[in-house]
Amino acid sequence: MSSLSDVGNLMHLYMYKIESGEEINAPEFLILSTAKVLNETGGRNWIPVIVKEVGEDKYQVIGNSFIFAVAEAAGLEKVWCIIADESEETEKISKILSGEKTPQINLSTATRDEIKVALQYLIEKSGSKLKGVKLPVATNRIDEAPRQYWKDFKPITKLGCGITTAKVNALKEVFYLTP
Repeated sequence: MSSLSDVGNLMHLYMYKIESGEEINAPEFLILSTAKVLNETGGRNWIPVIVKEVGEDKYQVIGNSFIFAVAEAAGLEKVWCIIADESEETEKISKILSGEKTPQINLSTATRDEIKVALQYLIEKSGSKLKGVKLPVATNRIDEAPRQYWKDFKPITKLGCGITTAKVNALKEVFYLTP
């Protein structure tokens, strides 16, 4: 696949040589209006798309997919890209750094502060099922529980911290367990 000499390079690639990968989760208005602004300002994507090589001179988007969607909508012939290696770790961190994927922490080993900020993120998130959960109570009860032995999130519902069976699945967005 990609030669080691290409990894990390900024390259101006033809759009037809790049496949989008996963579907972009952005409103059409944002894509189309940004494409218009991109064309009005010279048609150069100053923030590069992150791609990996998937074949001879063929690439797949692994990060900054919004920028790729905008470039497509703008009708650009070429787009600036950074070539990444093919590892799953690179794809994962590219999606996290570009805001396309939410990072997760291991609840089995998380510190009190990590638990607190993760719960705060979930509670404050628009449309959250955890609205109404008291952050200090939930943080303390989860931190003091024997989490290192949990195989799933069900024990949280018995801690009296406001996270019921109906709400517990919301935790999977930011937490995972590895006993």
